[in-house]
Amino acid sequence: MIEIPINKHMTEYGEGVLKHKNLGTRRAGFNGTPAQQLTGILGELAVYEIMNWSYPSYEDFHQDDIIIGEKKIDVKTRGSKYDMKPDWAHNIVMYQLPKLSPYIIFCNHNRVKEHIQVCGYLTKDEIEKLLVKTDKGGVKKRDDGTWFRTGAPHGEVYQKQLHDISVATDLENLD
Repeated sequence: MIEIPINKHMTEYGEGVLKHKNLGTRRAGFNGTPAQQLTGILGELAVYEIMNWSYPSYEDFHQDDIIIGEKKIDVKTRGSKYDMKPDWAHNIVMYQLPKLSPYIIFCNHNRVKEHIQVCGYLTKDEIEKLLVKTDKGGVKKRDDGTWFRTGAPHGEVYQKQLHDISVATDLENLD
């Protein structure tokens, strides 16, 4: 896992994108709020930071968030007040599953410590085999005793199931 501190430039860049573009619309519904969209952008920007790349313009729509070499990649970022733990879930809105890229990088945005953890990755095929599904309106319980009702068909993969990412070359060599 790689931790990237969220700097002022990242936040301002993400907020600037959202002033001109709504990235959270889905035809099937369950659209992302501006805060959720910013979390997603910060996860993507963290990967750009690791790769030492300039930030994307977000002017054109691309199904894939990032392309590294020939590999098309989605970046999914969860928001939290905590650092990721092995038994914690990364969530996928099931409406997104058919359109996922072949590789998915999972991140955690710790809003208290203000950093992004680039947690690891799975292939789309691996996700389809590992995914724990919950219907819309189902209840998901957390280990701290809290719970939430899903607003859309929902799937989870767990941190301990991900392939590790610990250096930039891990991103270049996804398999």
